[in-house]
Amino acid sequence: QFAPRVVALYRQKLMGEAAFVTFNGCPPVPNVFEGKHPLCDSFVAKINSTLKVLPSIKVVAIGGCWNCYFGLETRSVPDFNNFNYVYRADGVEAYFRRGEGAALALKSLETYVGELSKNYTVYLILDNQMADENDPRQVLRNRFNLSRNETTRSVSHLAPEQKALNTTMRGLAERAGARVIDPLAVLCPNDVCPIFSAPGVPIFKDNHHLRSGFVVEHATFIDQIQPRESQ
Repeated sequence: QFAPRVVALYRQKLMGEAAFVTFNGCPPVPNVFEGKHPLCDSFVAKINSTLKVLPSIKVVAIGGCWNCYFGLETRSVPDFNNFNYVYRADGVEAYFRRGEGAALALKSLETYVGELSKNYTVYLILDNQMADENDPRQVLRNRFNLSRNETTRSVSHLAPEQKALNTTMRGLAERAGARVIDPLAVLCPNDVCPIFSAPGVPIFKDNHHLRSGFVVEHATFIDQIQPRESQ
């Protein structure tokens, strides 16, 4: 979701070339698998191989839908996506739902980030908030549902569990020697999260992903991703 800002900075010669390695629904965490995404087990290998074939890379920024993996997908009752993440390593199989899989995955991520930090400037991008009120489709439903006396909200409030997870991820990054990028400092000052960047202009394209236009204009927290030598 941050690619539009990176491209804009590159065109202005304010950021160097960047390589994106992504896989929908798969966290960038070693030893994490998901039944509907059989290639999740090769995602981290793809990251590693990209770093190997592109020795010019000096900076690695790792981001993900942490609220999905370590929040939504740990609930005992599956959400509509019905993902089923599991941690498998050294004879251990632990599911995120009703198991210790998420805790083991967090440790695996910390180890991975620590290993990368030995050779690269590493940034861990914390998650932005997730809320149904963010979704423009929900805004339209509220406005056009004449049977309900409900006004469209202009803000959402950061959920306590999302704030706690961000704190957990920050500690993970600091212990592993990575730098932290926290979108919430811009998106949710004092835990209050505006839904619109201007009247009638939503910040999000769904309940979690930022609109590309907003990213280009306002995701300035991405700008700090630079190699050690330039800071």
